[in-house]
Formats: sequence, C-alpha cells, structure tokens
Amino acid sequence: AYVDFRHLSSDYALKINQPDADFGEIQQQWLANLKQFVTTFPGSTDAAEAMLQLAIAGEFENQEKTAARWYARIVQEFPNTVAARKAAGAQRRLQSQGKPLALRGKTTTGKTFDLASLRGNVVLIHYWATWCEPCLAQMDELRALQAKYGRRKFQIVGVNLDSDGQQPRAFLQNRRFPWPHLYEKGGLDSRLANELGILSLPTMILVGNDGRVVDRNLHIEEVEAHFKAMVR
Repeated sequence: AYVDFRHLSSDYALKINQPDADFGEIQQQWLANLKQFVTTFPGSTDAAEAMLQLAIAGEFENQEKTAARWYARIVQEFPNTVAARKAAGAQRRLQSQGKPLALRGKTTTGKTFDLASLRGNVVLIHYWATWCEPCLAQMDELRALQAKYGRRKFQIVGVNLDSDGQQPRAFLQNRRFPWPHLYEKGGLDSRLANELGILSLPTMILVGNDGRVVDRNLHIEEVEAHFKAMVR
C-alpha cells in the first residue's frame, strides 16, 4: 500500500505538470485510481489520505454530499489520524451555515483575538498564505471593501496558514491591511485550519452581525453584494 500510493501520487504529479496536460482527463483518472486504492487497501493509513483527496475533489465539483460521505468515512475508520481531524473540521464547515461560529487565537502581533468581540458587525474571515498568489491578489480588494464599508460595521479577519510565522509578519510589515491576522504554526495542519477543515486557499467565510455563518464558501466578487443585502 505504501509503495502503491506514492507511485500513484508521483504519476499524477508528473502528468499534471506536462505542458500539454489534459487536466480533466488526468483528474478523472486520478480520482478513479484513488477509489481503487481505497477498495484494495481499505485499512492502510494512506487510505485516509486517499479519501481526503476524494472529498476535496467532491467539494471542488460542488458534490457536497459525496464529499461529506468521504469525510464521514475518514472520521469513522481512521479516528486518531491527522486526516480525521481535518475531515471532522470539514464536516463542521459544511454544516456551519446558519450556526454560530467560534474563532479564537493569537494575531501575528501577539494579541489575543476572539471573534465574539466583533458581534454586531458583519465579518469576513479570509484564510490566506503568502505562497497563495490568488490570496495575495485579493488583499487590495479586501482593503478597499474595508475602507468603503468599515463605518457601516463591516470587518475583516485574516487567518494566515503559512508554515513559518516569519513569512506573514514580513509580508504584513510594510503593508497597510488594517484588520487582525491570526496565526498558529502548522500551516494547513494547524489548529486554525483543522477547526473548520480548511483544505485549500483562499477560503472566505461570511459571518452575520448575530455571529452566525451566512456563507461558508464566498468568492471575492460576491462579498459586496452580500453585505449590501444584509444591511438594508
């Protein structure tokens, strides 16, 4: 199982990076290979990772029921693994709409932050990392939204998922992004990532002024319209 899974992963990486790669065809074969691996080696530790990849693909394809089934299998069959912590958080995220959201931690400047302190505001939570180019491209747009709607109780909270805390601190040092950025070491394996199963970046979650999740998978182009609809 160990050798087979790494062979599958290496083969996928090699094919997807070819100049003439047919992404759709390669992706479908990759998913079929993962399913076959889970069937052939259901008790191997790599089966949990294979199921996690299948769940992520399900989310990207808007097949959330399929993704939820894979997450549930990971939690049930591999309860003491890193993949299970991620899967449990992803289950929580998928079920979060309309529910209160808790978020606590330390900022990049060492301050203690609690999302509850922003109750009464519409809050956009932005999960990002310095290695994520789309994340960085959104930062200026988010700053413009903060400047435009901050007085109308619109707030942003960043959650940085770099592996090394020096990276976000260096990035933020000379840039004016006037909102808190939470950080804990571990990157995509950190508590801040695992609590809601954040598996890809950027991810944005919109929380209403009552502290409940309004949208758990928001795109930057949708933020302004959502906010305007909420504050009429």
